[in-house]
Amino acid sequence: MKKRLTRVLSCALALLFVVMPLSSCAGSSPLKIVKDGESAYRIVYENGNREAGNAAEYLAAELEELTEVELEVTDDRTEADKKIPEILVGRTNRGTDYQLQRTLRYGSYTIAREKKNVYILGAGDGMLTQACEDFLTDVLDESYKVRGKGVLLTAEGNYAVSTVTLNGRAITDYTVYLPEHSKLNWDQYLGYVEDQLAAVSGFMLTTVTYTDVAEVSGPAIVLQSDDSLGSGEYKIKAQGQDTLYLSADSQEAVMAMAMAFITRLSDKKAEAMELKLEDGGGRAGENPLMPMTEGTDLRVMTFNIYATPDHKSLMPFVSASMYAYAPDFVCLQECSTKSVFDVVGDDMAQAGYGIAGATFTEVSPTALENAATDDHYQRFAHLGANSCTPILYRTDRWESVEQGSYLFYWKNRYHMTNTKSLSYGVFKNKTTQELVLIISTHFPLMTSSYVGKGDAYMMYSGTDNVLGAAWRNGATQEILKEVDAMRAKYPGILTVVGGDMNAKSTEDSMKTMENHAVLSDAIVMAPDGMISSGASYHDYGKAPSATVLPIDHLFVSEDVASVLRHLIVADPLTVQGSDHCPVIVDIARK
Repeated sequence: MKKRLTRVLSCALALLFVVMPLSSCAGSSPLKIVKDGESAYRIVYENGNREAGNAAEYLAAELEELTEVELEVTDDRTEADKKIPEILVGRTNRGTDYQLQRTLRYGSYTIAREKKNVYILGAGDGMLTQACEDFLTDVLDESYKVRGKGVLLTAEGNYAVSTVTLNGRAITDYTVYLPEHSKLNWDQYLGYVEDQLAAVSGFMLTTVTYTDVAEVSGPAIVLQSDDSLGSGEYKIKAQGQDTLYLSADSQEAVMAMAMAFITRLSDKKAEAMELKLEDGGGRAGENPLMPMTEGTDLRVMTFNIYATPDHKSLMPFVSASMYAYAPDFVCLQECSTKSVFDVVGDDMAQAGYGIAGATFTEVSPTALENAATDDHYQRFAHLGANSCTPILYRTDRWESVEQGSYLFYWKNRYHMTNTKSLSYGVFKNKTTQELVLIISTHFPLMTSSYVGKGDAYMMYSGTDNVLGAAWRNGATQEILKEVDAMRAKYPGILTVVGGDMNAKSTEDSMKTMENHAVLSDAIVMAPDGMISSGASYHDYGKAPSATVLPIDHLFVSEDVASVLRHLIVADPLTVQGSDHCPVIVDIARK
């Protein structure tokens, strides 16, 4: 068996951090990272780990700034060479002591020395970069040498959970086994489970690769592809007391199984976590968290994912939350095009989703109407990339007929930072040939302290409640103009408008939407007992207020459709990914 101590499963906000020394350390002669303007070292990071790659590049840049020496930076697909000592960032395939990895906790890091190599291990958002910073200031001395052996520096997190078990055994007893060669990206499965479990746990589970499944020894979680399974299927099979085999036939099935694992999490506030996996299985697209309401024709979600570069590490929570509820369509807000395609878009594409309205292909019809009197009517259309509001759709069920996207015009050309947009798409059901119109939107802020320049010739001041309300009224008029135009083109088409509208139902803009000839708020249309209450926004990681009205809405054309369920998703895992909750509606055609 070829072992690869790479990724780890984070699993429970847990015990106090205890660092164990490396078992095979060299003498304490200092390591000379840089000497006489040269270095024999290279920096190697964990392949496929964005954070490890960023931390490695940061370390190299800082070392070059300090020493004027450039170190090679590469991932661990580069073969090790005994003649080249390495600084290893993340859980690379170079190997460190098992116990060192098993005792590392989420929110902690360890810097250690083994022979001539330096290992920088971290678990949790930003921990690897922090470890690299502290390596430069607290480990590397003024002559650029590393002194000491074994564990050189640690940082500890604070944990509430003291015990974590899987099927009755301590989670740290298990090893995850990945096939050395597979058509499936099992690292992605680990990434989803790891990121989600990290919210409730800190224990680490070592992973290795295998070439022959017969060599696996328990306690073990064995991941394997299985072409004998049906399309999109996955299977969980227990063998004995301490070995679990998780099989899938496709990447879609891998992601569905990740969700099936995650749903077994207990309340993260419990003093002990007990995870359990039993024999069973499922299929991609069969919602493991909440089956569609009986009679549902389509499920639509709206989700402000706040996908800025600073939040890129949180996007797996967002992707997993969307996939877990298997919506037909997702109206997204606050996602730059790059963030969507690099992270969420790629994740959802592998789950079988397409993307529509991701770039601004048009100018607002309202802007065109003002072309004769406004010299700058089109200029603003090239700004506001972070206002991108694309639509995700299930390609197994739907195909795009037409799509577009543009920035709102009304007054926003003078207030660049707060310019918002809409995206639209007409989609055809592949089985019934029925059409649906989906509009995703983001309205201007409720309040803001923005002050500055939006462009060389444009000034803007803060957005107060009065001005913000006026902007949202303008955006509402543009939304309704688009709805009327598309329904004239496609008479009787089922229409859904979803987005972060930055307005409660009591505001005039929402009343205007509600008073439209066919649109009605889904929260009003849903039957008693199938309606969620409370806010749709929150502080990261915290449950939203149960008494505040939502500002994320879905409006549905009541002339041709009924709403069977309205749900604001605010479970402990979903709230890790954004400061907004996704909102879901199950819709039936009349």
